[in-house]
Amino acid sequence: MASGFIQPRRTSPDAWQNWIKQGFELVSRKWPVWIAVMTACSLVSGVAGAAEPIAEYLTLALGFNLAVATDHESDWAGLSSRFRAMFSDAVKFGFQVGIFVFLTTIPLNMAISGSKAATVANENIPVIADDSVKPHNEGDFSVDLVHVYEESGNNLIEWAMILPVGLGFLYPLRSLGAGFVRALAHGQHGAILNRNSILIVAAFSLVSVLAFITLDLYPLIPVVQGFWMAVNYVMFRDIFLGITENRRHAAKAVDGYNQVETSASRI
Repeated sequence: MASGFIQPRRTSPDAWQNWIKQGFELVSRKWPVWIAVMTACSLVSGVAGAAEPIAEYLTLALGFNLAVATDHESDWAGLSSRFRAMFSDAVKFGFQVGIFVFLTTIPLNMAISGSKAATVANENIPVIADDSVKPHNEGDFSVDLVHVYEESGNNLIEWAMILPVGLGFLYPLRSLGAGFVRALAHGQHGAILNRNSILIVAAFSLVSVLAFITLDLYPLIPVVQGFWMAVNYVMFRDIFLGITENRRHAAKAVDGYNQVETSASRI
């Protein structure tokens, strides 16, 4: 690793306000794509089973990539091309970190699975026939969808929990060439330098997903998740690259038009 690798900086105390604003602006640019990608990630997470950690970190990486593409590309073709170009990096990261997390949490997963199995066994003991019990297939699809969206909500809650220690920056730092340990250290350093703003973002993201779950607005959870993934990109861009604003494609188009007009006037 070269000694000149990017270093985190301390942002303004109210940087979190700009992060939220810029994240919202990114999602609003290409909102159909955000809905499609995040919903697909939710479906994968919902059926991943034991591979759920892989799906969780794959979602984090794909959300970051989509924010990059949305920020840099103004047209649909350019966005699609850039997103596809970064797809393999996201998959590689998802498998590497997801498998690591899975292996390090095997004892916890076994304990949770055992507890769930015991609970289900107790609940399935027939006592008295209940006429209110629905046929097996009735409502199964809607229940499955709720489970899918709940998994996305759980992933977002976990993201909010790991954000204050800088793990939300692990993927972009790895993508820029940092080794795993170096990426962890840099991410933690950036989080420490901007602890207050990051804690505020983590708190808002946690409250938002809990509110949507409480109000049974499960289909909107992927949209909320996409928004916070965009904010994650904006935070990294500000802390590590010193870029506070999204690229202004409209301004670029005007500049291009002015250049063409100037060239034409010289003919």
